[in-house]
Amino acid sequence: MTAQQILLIRSSWQLTAEEPLKASISFYDQLFSLSPQLRGLFRSPMSGQTMTFMKAIGYLVNRLENIYEIGDEFHDTNYLSQAYGLQPKHFAEIKDALLWTIEKSLGSSWNEETRDAWLSCYEILTEFMISEEIAA
Repeated sequence: MTAQQILLIRSSWQLTAEEPLKASISFYDQLFSLSPQLRGLFRSPMSGQTMTFMKAIGYLVNRLENIYEIGDEFHDTNYLSQAYGLQPKHFAEIKDALLWTIEKSLGSSWNEETRDAWLSCYEILTEFMISEEIAA
């Protein structure tokens, strides 16, 4: 990832995270709208899950300079098994819901460059998660 992409992701996430509950509820509402079958994978109370989502994205955003090291952490924590049974086939819907949430949070500040930065980041993270799934 480029320094400009990292800057765009951080600044857009900072704006999104100003209202964490609203952003996380929007994300899950959009995710379940896109894929109602995913609702059954989230067995814990959604009130706790919404903040877990915000913390997880915030953690990743803060580690972007070392994004390739995050892959080791995904492997070390057996991420997919702990992430409610999510499978690679679900990643497109998650990506779409995440981008939608950030776009709605940014409003007119959302642009193609910001979208491309998030897509680049998500692609790298998806590669980690898929390789973790294959290794499991």
